[in-house]
Amino acid sequence: MTASPPAGTVQGPHQAQATARSVTRRLHGAQRAARGQPAEGRASGIYVLVLAAVMGGLSLMSWLASALTGSDLPTAATGTAAALPELATLAALTALWLSARDALVRGPLAVDRPMIDWVLALPVSRRGLLRPLLLRAFAVRGAVGGAAGLAAVATIGSTVHALPSGTAPWALFAPALFSGTLLGVLCTAVGVIVVRYPGSGRVMAWLTPFFLAAVAALLASAFSSWTLPAAAVLASGPWGWAAHGVLASAGTAPVGWGAAIGALAAVTAAAVVASDRILDTVRGSSLRARADMHAGLRSGAWINEAGWLHDTLREGADRSPPPRLRLRPPSHPGALVLWRDATGLLRAPSALARSATALALAVATVAVGATAVPKAQAAAAVVAAVLMFAAARPLLIGADYTAAVPRRALLLPHRPVVAVLLHGCVPLGVLALMAVPLAAVTASLGHSAGLLVAAVLPAVLAGALAGTFRGPVPGHLWIGYETPMGNTAPLQVLGWHLQGPAAVVAAAAPPLSGFLSGAAAVAWAAAATVILVVWARRKGASAGASPS
Repeated sequence: MTASPPAGTVQGPHQAQATARSVTRRLHGAQRAARGQPAEGRASGIYVLVLAAVMGGLSLMSWLASALTGSDLPTAATGTAAALPELATLAALTALWLSARDALVRGPLAVDRPMIDWVLALPVSRRGLLRPLLLRAFAVRGAVGGAAGLAAVATIGSTVHALPSGTAPWALFAPALFSGTLLGVLCTAVGVIVVRYPGSGRVMAWLTPFFLAAVAALLASAFSSWTLPAAAVLASGPWGWAAHGVLASAGTAPVGWGAAIGALAAVTAAAVVASDRILDTVRGSSLRARADMHAGLRSGAWINEAGWLHDTLREGADRSPPPRLRLRPPSHPGALVLWRDATGLLRAPSALARSATALALAVATVAVGATAVPKAQAAAAVVAAVLMFAAARPLLIGADYTAAVPRRALLLPHRPVVAVLLHGCVPLGVLALMAVPLAAVTASLGHSAGLLVAAVLPAVLAGALAGTFRGPVPGHLWIGYETPMGNTAPLQVLGWHLQGPAAVVAAAAPPLSGFLSGAAAVAWAAAATVILVVWARRKGASAGASPS
């Protein structure tokens, strides 16, 4: 198979385009043959996807129907209903931001490495080769955005605000579906623009403080006596315009919401046209870096490296250079682990920013859940526990490096078990410093969300630390058991990688749910902390004894 014509020959544009199509077909055929996937296997995969889509759609429709019929909502939900403009705007803004961050790692143009090396190297227009991938990304992310809009309306109708009656369901839910689809397409176009420009990583680093300030302002306006004008929040940009659709379906949109959705459609159309026109100028090196990173993420998630995923995400395809901050080395060797962890965090300010954002969202989730019906309150506690894990995990930089090469612990002036536990001291102190102002703010507003989150921080960090030192996947998990639904090996490997988040949810969700009294919540958090610290100690001992 040749990627280009012999030297000295000149191909016309039509001949070069035909060569590109021929090479693309051969690559796809070779990939299918390498995977051993015949036509029957592809048909089976399509059947499973269609079945999952139908089942998910039916579940969503049932959820929407139950929300539309109405239920007895708690009186305290009225305050949360008043904060819907801020919360809907925050959700849309976060979706756009995460799409831009995702484009630094992978992005919407999921191009395989062979196609980059063999097809995109040909003297043909890249737009014709990349456009099918872009259209597929528009369809997939648009569908996900539309489903997310409907799910948001169902959540609102089931927890904090009764949906309006007397309107046909298709007309009631159409604004949320349309605005969610537009937001998903816009996220895709933003991702393409980030992939196109090599300096996007530095731009994202520069915009991070503004994003965090916007998140803080929206959360403060939603849950404090200081409020932003709802009209200003909803008119602040595409994220505010996208919120109009959800609010219109919930029956709380202001006058003129149709114009806002029209403005969102215009901006989305302009972004789609721009992303299509810049396909020719997307660099092969940018696509290659993201393809390599995606392959590394899949390898790290399914094979052996416990910290590969986090190392790869920290590097990034367009990562800005880390700040050259140094701390004076400690005079006592016992503080070496703490010094290494603190230095690593100072050189990774994005980790601190992500941790602070996730912790603030966890507190907000607990506060919102406290005003909802019991089922939604329990779901909010689980979501808050996951967010707390997301807040603790980026801070374990030193633990990641030790877990990747356990022999490093032998060079430290501590036993490996002690070194593992010391890796949690600096992250716990950082989380405590972040939680104190959040607890003070929520306490001044009459909420106990901040205090509950602060109480379970040690257990959360112990669970995250134990998950970091989980070690390579045991060989017997790859064997699995044959069942009518297939082999259980993938689920076993996935469970091995999710043992840290699962432990955090089991430790933090019950106290955060509000179903326990104050003394019972503290006792649960203390017992969970002791159990998870012992578990992390055992994991550390196993890592220290590992031959790797």
